[in-house]
Amino acid sequence: MSLRLSRGLLAALLCLGVYGLAYRGGSAALAADDDKQPASTRYYPLAVGNTWHYQAGSNRYQIKLTKFEKVGGLQCARLELIINGKAVSYEHVAVTKDAVVRVAFENKEAKPPIEFLKLQAKAGESWKLDAKVDGQPLKGKFEVGEGDAKVPAGTYKTLTVTGKDLEANGVKMSLTYHFAENVGLVKQVVEWAGVKVVSELEKFEPGKK
Repeated sequence: MSLRLSRGLLAALLCLGVYGLAYRGGSAALAADDDKQPASTRYYPLAVGNTWHYQAGSNRYQIKLTKFEKVGGLQCARLELIINGKAVSYEHVAVTKDAVVRVAFENKEAKPPIEFLKLQAKAGESWKLDAKVDGQPLKGKFEVGEGDAKVPAGTYKTLTVTGKDLEANGVKMSLTYHFAENVGLVKQVVEWAGVKVVSELEKFEPGKK
């Protein structure tokens, strides 16, 4: 990994600097201050206690939603990275009227927040990415598609979000998210500087309704 990329910049694309997440609608607490919770958010379940168990090669870790709190004027979900039973990092994700967005990583805000999943996304839709995180620029384009993901947790039909020509502080990278209905992120593939990392879901544990 290039030393020119801060952890905050990577976190704008990859959950907690390394991995990704997921969202499903239904919690009014996630709505922005002046907006109602959108109805179509089935690919990203956010409820307190939701825990995603992942593997990346020989490494295993969990992402857990521990609480909701306000960051950058938005009501956010706090998602913690857990390794060997210990929380080692965290990020904040929110839902706006248009998208699921990454707001901050360890209190380093993305300006503007990074839209990584459109609420009404359809295959073929795309949108531009142009933001700064921890003072570093992040640019490119995301495009929505459809796919299949066979992971330890099962086989899923997925909505994919792909960034083929992303540029993070001058470093070229690409990534693909696979989102499954009512589960969230089941697979993520990221490549940069000749390195490829594949993260796959082993188990999803729903939290409180």
